[in-house]
Amino acid sequence: MRKRVVAAKQNFILKYLLSYFAIMVISLMFSWGLYGYTAGLLKKNAEKNSLQALEQTKEVMTGHIREAELYLNQLANDPEILQFMYLNNKSKTEEIEMLWNLLREFSRISFADITIDGIYVWFRKDDYILTQNGRYTTREYYENRYADTEKSYEDWMRQLIQKSPYLGYFRSCTMIEEGVPRKMMDFSWSVPMGFSSDTLGSVHVLIGQEKASELLKTAYGQNHGYAYIATSDGKLVASSGMEEELWMVDLRSQESEGVEHREVRGVNSIISYTRSPRNGWQYVSVQPISDVLRDVQGLRNVFFLLFLLCMTVTTVFILFFSAWVTLPIRSMLRRLREYQNENSTVRREDPLNIETAVDRLIHENQYIRQEIEIYEPVMKNVFVTKLIRGKFSDMEEIISGMEQTGTAFSGQRYAVLLLYISGYREKVSREILKESNAMKAVIRSVCSVDPLLGAALEADIDDNCIAMIAAFHETEEAACIEQLEEAVRNVSDTFGEFGNVAPVFFYGGITDSLVYIDQSYMDAKRKMERYILSGEAEGMENIEEGRANDFHYFYPMEIEYRLLHLCREGKLQEIRELLEKIQRKNFMETCLDYESMRLLLEEVKGTIYKASEQAMLEEERQKQIVDELSRMGHWDFIRILELFQSICSQVEEKRYGRESKLKREIEAYLKESYTDVNLCLQALAEHFSLNESYLSVFIKESFKETFTAYVQRLRLSKACELLRGSALTIDEVAEAVGYSSAPVFRRAFKRQYGIPPAVYRENMQE
Repeated sequence: MRKRVVAAKQNFILKYLLSYFAIMVISLMFSWGLYGYTAGLLKKNAEKNSLQALEQTKEVMTGHIREAELYLNQLANDPEILQFMYLNNKSKTEEIEMLWNLLREFSRISFADITIDGIYVWFRKDDYILTQNGRYTTREYYENRYADTEKSYEDWMRQLIQKSPYLGYFRSCTMIEEGVPRKMMDFSWSVPMGFSSDTLGSVHVLIGQEKASELLKTAYGQNHGYAYIATSDGKLVASSGMEEELWMVDLRSQESEGVEHREVRGVNSIISYTRSPRNGWQYVSVQPISDVLRDVQGLRNVFFLLFLLCMTVTTVFILFFSAWVTLPIRSMLRRLREYQNENSTVRREDPLNIETAVDRLIHENQYIRQEIEIYEPVMKNVFVTKLIRGKFSDMEEIISGMEQTGTAFSGQRYAVLLLYISGYREKVSREILKESNAMKAVIRSVCSVDPLLGAALEADIDDNCIAMIAAFHETEEAACIEQLEEAVRNVSDTFGEFGNVAPVFFYGGITDSLVYIDQSYMDAKRKMERYILSGEAEGMENIEEGRANDFHYFYPMEIEYRLLHLCREGKLQEIRELLEKIQRKNFMETCLDYESMRLLLEEVKGTIYKASEQAMLEEERQKQIVDELSRMGHWDFIRILELFQSICSQVEEKRYGRESKLKREIEAYLKESYTDVNLCLQALAEHFSLNESYLSVFIKESFKETFTAYVQRLRLSKACELLRGSALTIDEVAEAVGYSSAPVFRRAFKRQYGIPPAVYRENMQE
């Protein structure tokens, strides 16, 4: 008996140990897998954040470069600057003084936007450089303003002459600003633009590298990594640490953006990059993987120590209490049985049945799903119809529409395919409509088998037309067209003709984004309309061009797109020029036959109708345009131009009304809020829910001055009033009109009126 008890204890202890170790091993494997999964997520998150930061840096830097190019353009085309550069004689002192004042005035206006940090003009014939701060000989400018010691004066001059024959990036340099070195990016434009040997001089715009440095710091986080911008030929433009030299990565891929994992100076790193299509600059960030996984590694070490501690304590506990293990287990089993009995009693007495609640929830969800399934085709049809008609302004709206309709659709390139079902032309009967609907069902069934058309988005345009949006994973247009043609041929071979109804396929141009899919739809629709007007609507159509064009008139698709765009902009003069071109090509340079003339007129009338729809005219005016189009039976240039003029005038009236109202609202808001210290362009844009760049341009065009200049004028005008009629101190006046500090107020006041505010008060009191 005793032996059996001892054996039972030993078996129990052995099973307990085996179970314990099995649980610990499983936990360890699970934790290790969780660590690997977490590490992978951290890497992907780091890659995503880095790419987003680089993309944002690229967009901001592209904006800075555009502003630099704008200022360069203004300087390089300034008549007075050009006059001095083209003069053969040496410039006189008073002429230089006049030009210097011009440059100072230009810099004062330009520096209202803090993007530009300096400008200078180099005159080759006089061998001097003029800045907004003074005049220097080229050697004085090099010795007093340049902190670069690696490049000699001769090398610098050679680069100045040879390397700026065109608008673009000149070089990175270190300038002396008020005795302090400051890293700059130098953009230049030679005068005249052309060959370096003919250069008479150049204009330059300086942008501080710290702007790019602050943006780049967000691309790799607070760790030991770094980020930089380099030109297409591998020269450093700016870096996150403002280093003059650093380890630049040789990117292996030629893609526009991406991520690479490899060693950089012996350290495993994540390399994120993106390229600017505007100038080929590379935006690169390098992050050591160890920095990305630092927190996870610490968690792994803590888990390992806890694991060892638990193993040690548990082993000691089992060895020490092995003789008494039976009693605790019996007590545990007894308590578990009591707990189970108590819980089962509670469950039986509880009036709320969990299973019933779960069944009810599932039933309600099924009902909701059934309702969604009923309306889902209608929602998708509406979404696709709006998409091909160009009702979405950007990709975010399209993605939101996909999410709302449960649509998953993506590709590299896209095209619209129109399926026109032609039946009896003499009359439309109920049998033909039934046959047409049956054909639609057959075509959808056959298309669902094809890999390309089965994944396409589709919508019913009318009773005899289906639109499909095909997505291609190829980037080459020829490969996309070949794939589309193969799919349509397979579908055509499958169902053939169906009774008295025959299908005809038309496809539009290939586009790179769903935002512009309406252009592909208009292209396909234009081919279909031309096919229908030809009078031959039987048989299968060759999809390459819809139907061969037997009519020789000039009205390309690009002209129609251009006319529609100009109508939306209200540019009547450019519309007139296009119409004159159409008339000259069709009626002066060639002689059209009657049928070609009729088709040309129908296409122009269709364009006018589309333009009136896009302009969203009043219902009465829309009806008048439709009536006038229906009465127009021959080509009438004056009448066509008047119709376009009517549409443009309506567009201009609407736009003027909106812009006038916005101007009044902005003016009222600024006059009420200019004393707020935190007032800035960003806050104003958020208040009116407008884009900051658009608002800046709108204010400059509407008020004939920048946002900063307008607010400063309001503040200083109020300050003059307070200085004349109140006993407030200068500091109190500065605070009352919205300046953050009195010194800033004093400088602004003196720059505007030429005297300090204290002197102005004394003069007014006298």
